[in-house]
Amino acid sequence: MASHAKSQDAALTGALSAGGTGRGLLARAWAALGAWVAAVFFWRSVSRAIDRLSSLSDADLKRLGLERNEIVARVYEEARAAQDRRAGAAGHPRGL
Repeated sequence: MASHAKSQDAALTGALSAGGTGRGLLARAWAALGAWVAAVFFWRSVSRAIDRLSSLSDADLKRLGLERNEIVARVYEEARAAQDRRAGAAGHPRGL
């Protein structure tokens, strides 16, 4: 029984001293947090644009080449395209 406890202690000590797993977990958590923050900013900007366009009159929307029922889809498409261009310019796939 004592040898089993010693082997568990040795395994735990080896895992803790290696530290690789902890750093990998921290890196993944940091990347997930960064992705979450980026998603929040993306959706907040989309929401603001939708709100601004929705407040315009139908005549103003027509001058912009939009109809009221197209606002959400067009804003999302434009925001996603801009995000893809930025990610492509930075050499990252979308969402990372």
